[in-house]
Amino acid sequence: MSLSDVTTSSGRALFGVPKLTGKLTYQRWSLALTLYFKKQRTWAVVSGDLKKPVPLAGENETTLDSWVYKDDSAKYDILSTVDEEQQDRLIQLGDAATSKEYWDKLAKDNKANGHIGLQVLLTQLHSARYVEGQSMEKHLSSMRNICLQLAAIGEPVSDSSFVVLVKGSLPASWDTITFILDGSISMVRSRWTRTRSSRAS
Repeated sequence: MSLSDVTTSSGRALFGVPKLTGKLTYQRWSLALTLYFKKQRTWAVVSGDLKKPVPLAGENETTLDSWVYKDDSAKYDILSTVDEEQQDRLIQLGDAATSKEYWDKLAKDNKANGHIGLQVLLTQLHSARYVEGQSMEKHLSSMRNICLQLAAIGEPVSDSSFVVLVKGSLPASWDTITFILDGSISMVRSRWTRTRSSRAS
């Protein structure tokens, strides 16, 4: 059994952290796992803020043992919340690699950066399509994940734009539902505008 098998039936990794499978899941994964590390008091080791201590000859090595324990725990937590492809990349770093090296490697490989990253995310968002019969919750979650990554690189998607994109991702069989929703939204906006006008006068 590989470490990637240590997941729930819903596909979410242990500790409530969504599994890292690539760029689309990186933002949620890194945020959730960072919070978990902080709860476990291992984030300082993963982030590199707490360097590996080098005890002098004759000194008690308790501090070093504590650091190594936290580093090993964090490495396991990272490995158990990524897919096999990501695990293979980390294993290639060697046995001596630290949790910070694991963390930095995954960020380098999966975090969307720069102009190319922006274009990739925008293409993914605009080409997202809901397939009849699949989970609508997963479809919306996937689109929200892309929006989170866009926000992380300084290109947030407004709520109104997100609604338009979601509507555009739905098949023709949903046209009636979106038409009804559009009508309901228009009625609410019209009433709100009339109410504001009457109060102003």
